[in-house]
This record gives sequence, C-alpha cells and structure tokens, in this order.
Amino acid sequence: MLEEVVSADAQENEDAKTYGRLKFPKLKEVNFENLRRFKSFTSSGVVSQTLFNQVNFPNMEESNVFHLDCIVKLLGKEMSITSLHKLTTMSLYDCVEFLTIAESDSIQLLHNLEKIYVVRCNALKVLFDFEGIKVTNDAEIDMLGRLTTLWMFSLPEVVNITKMVPKGIRVFQHLTKLIVLNCKSLKYLFSPSTANSLVALQVLHVSDCKSIEEIVGKEEKQEGTSEIEIVERMNLFPMLCDLLLVNLPRIQMFCSQNYYLSLHSTTSLTIRHCPMMKKFSPLY
Repeated sequence: MLEEVVSADAQENEDAKTYGRLKFPKLKEVNFENLRRFKSFTSSGVVSQTLFNQVNFPNMEESNVFHLDCIVKLLGKEMSITSLHKLTTMSLYDCVEFLTIAESDSIQLLHNLEKIYVVRCNALKVLFDFEGIKVTNDAEIDMLGRLTTLWMFSLPEVVNITKMVPKGIRVFQHLTKLIVLNCKSLKYLFSPSTANSLVALQVLHVSDCKSIEEIVGKEEKQEGTSEIEIVERMNLFPMLCDLLLVNLPRIQMFCSQNYYLSLHSTTSLTIRHCPMMKKFSPLY
C-alpha cells in the first residue's frame, strides 16, 4: 500500500529540511486511484492531511482523485500562489475522509478552475469555506470566477456549497451548469448574495435531496441595507434555460423571500414529486 511518493528521513535529507515541498514542473495531469493508505507526498517529518500542501504543480491542468481515504482536504493555507494556477478540471470520487475542498485564502489558488465533479465523498461538509478570508479593500473580488460546471452526487453530509462568503466577494459568476443529486443534508443551495452572482447559470438540476426546503435560502441583511433594497436588486438567474426539480419532498418554494426569478430564457421546466411545493416565491 503506497503511503508516500518520496520517502526521506528529514534528519538526513537536507533538501527536505530546506525546501519542504516537492516540485513537478512538467506534469499536466495528476491521478490518484485506490491509495487508501496514502498520507503525504514526502515523509519530511510531518504527516499532512492536506493533499497538495507539500507539493507544487505549476503546470497541472487536470487532477482526478479516487478512493483516497486518509486525506481531509485538498489545499492548505501556506501553498504557493502558482502551485495550482493552471488547474482547470478536478474530480473527487469516494474520498471518505474529505471535509472540504478549500478554505479561507487557499480558495484563491483555484482561480482558473472550470469544472468540478464531486461524488460519494461521505464526510464532506462544505465545498468552499470562506471563513477567515482576508478582504483588504472595498472593491469587489471575483473568486472561482471561471468555474462553469459543478456536479455534486451522493454527498450525504454536505450542508453548504459555499460558507461565510464575506461582503465584497463574488463567486460563480460564470457557472453555467449545476447538477445536485442525492445530497440529503442540504437545506438550500445558495444564500441570496451568492445567488445574485449566478448571472450565467443556464442548467440547474436538483433531485433526490430529501432535506432541501428551498433553492435560495435566507440571509441576514447587512448593516446599512434595508430589506427593500435587498429585494429590489435581486433578479435571479436571468440566463436559466433548463430547470429540473425532482423528488424533493420538503421543498416548499424556490425561494421564500421576495426575489424575482427570471424564467424568460427557460425552455425546459420539470417539477416532479415535490408534494409541498405550491409556488416559486411569495411574488408568484
């Protein structure tokens, strides 16, 4: 059973002590499969539970991770800004200990990410946790802005796609396709502020999520902003053309607040086995 990529005694290997990270400058695709005891890339004296914390892949474009049992998260807080800056596609399957993909400032490392597929990661709680991220000025910052496709299948413990996104940060502004299947702990998909960023969303499929009560949840109004001002600026999903809601036994509305859901571009609308859903929002 593979536990390390490079085995080195930290007391004898001066390079490991001096540099701390391995660098693979020519690798464009990295795949991990059935490495159930894999713990780290190098035995530099500390066992990391973060997959890419000890390594630099400056030209990696695709990463596929299957059945990796001893890793808790992908990205660490002390990684080089160039270590994953060309990564465009990420797949995570059957990683039973994963709790999150990225948190805090490490989310910025994924600024070129375009596609994410997350399947059967049974411990996963949050995909992107923004708590503690540093916002240094009043200008809006775009994060995960090139992401176009997000698939979430059979994630029984996930409760948030994003968490604690602070004022001044926009996410998912180029997301066009979101597929959510069998995520039984999710109560909603987006906060209103995050939903307001999804101006490019075209395909939204949600099915077999037994706890979902609404697609866009509630959000506490920010200081200095009235409820009326929040409502007036919310015109959700103007590009949505394909909406599917199937087998959602607890959903009552698409959104329970007075937000406008634009269906002018919608050519396919499917709602089945949603017995408690009577209307989209209080407005209509």
